[in-house]
Amino acid sequence: MKKLVPFCILAIVVLAIMLMPSHGTIFSGPDLGGSCTNSGTSFNADFTADTLSNVMGWQLNVTFAASSVASMSYTVGSAFSSNSQILSRNGTGYYVVGVALNGGATYSSSSSTILFTLTFKTKVYHAQTNFDIATSGPFPSKLLDGGFNNLSFGTNSGYYGCNQ
Repeated sequence: MKKLVPFCILAIVVLAIMLMPSHGTIFSGPDLGGSCTNSGTSFNADFTADTLSNVMGWQLNVTFAASSVASMSYTVGSAFSSNSQILSRNGTGYYVVGVALNGGATYSSSSSTILFTLTFKTKVYHAQTNFDIATSGPFPSKLLDGGFNNLSFGTNSGYYGCNQ
């Protein structure tokens, strides 16, 4: 019986590790609730990844309420502003930014990383919008490893407005 106890404990630990959900990258928009502003107010919205592991590229498609806010410009986060190819595309209600690191380089971080910042201007008094990260459609968000293979990720929407 004494020899069976350590084996049972080991079996329980191994089973717990195997059943634990893995934590992949989460792309998130900002929480800018409490922003009660007039029409014509500019504001910045950071879009982040909570962790990144051996990433060679990413593309984020952020959608928003075009009747409430207008996208004005973007700035790529400092981790990606050099030694990379950057693309952007915007249209009514969406803004896509993508980055591919040059020369097979990869990026890893165990803490939150700003992918890019969008600057918006409100179109109406007390503008309100969700910032959703599109995972399908003509410009889906992507996360790519060193071989340009798709990596899985989750998303958390952001918000701008007086109430949430």
